Amino acid sequence: MPQPGLFITATDTEVGKTILTGGIVGCLREDGLDLGIWKPVQSGALCGQPDADSARLKALSGVPDAESAICPYSLPHAVTPDLAARLEGRELTLPALLAGRDALPYQRLLVEGAGGLFAPIAHETTVADLAATLQLPLLIIAPAGLGAINHTVMTVRCARQLGLTVAGIIFNRYTGPLPPARTMDQLLRSSQRTQPEASNPLYVQALTQCPILGYLPELSDLSPTAVRAAIRQHIDLATIRAAL
Repeated sequence: MPQPGLFITATDTEVGKTILTGGIVGCLREDGLDLGIWKPVQSGALCGQPDADSARLKALSGVPDAESAICPYSLPHAVTPDLAARLEGRELTLPALLAGRDALPYQRLLVEGAGGLFAPIAHETTVADLAATLQLPLLIIAPAGLGAINHTVMTVRCARQLGLTVAGIIFNRYTGPLPPARTMDQLLRSSQRTQPEASNPLYVQALTQCPILGYLPELSDLSPTAVRAAIRQHIDLATIRAAL
């Protein structure tokens, strides 16, 4: 049986999935859920460095685990993980990555990928391959602005073609009023009608039939307290918890 949890991926790199992954785990742990966090591999930073994803995940989630347990493979080169490993004279494999999950003592896990679904994460292995092996539903993080419709719809359709379930979509880094219009009529009557970030969720939901689980604004304060407060205000944690 697969371990209960969710696999958090994004439409691209630098979309903000680390902040959301860590913050969601932090909120649900505060609510009493036995939930862990795992990012099999990070590239472009090493454990112990303040800008490493592993450091952000540990701080935001509040888990007691060492960074090396949260993210067992850390590689210094800011390229896709498979190439980053090769540049270090190493070869990552799917079984090696999976061993890190088995060392975490949680009933449920939020797993963060690296980049988008087709980023090469190990030898002949993409992020999508890892998600399929784990048999976890996807929570997709999408950017709020221009280009979000195409990238998000492609991610959902490709996931489904691979047999992956999509639990929902979160739009990140909104700069306008929240929540956006929930119908096209509301949008056309609003002052935001010409802004892509206001219309993108409507089109994505219509084209994918996926639930939209929240809209997170652009955050200037990335402290655990501020991130968790924003997630509680803007993200549907009840639906995420039910999907775990």
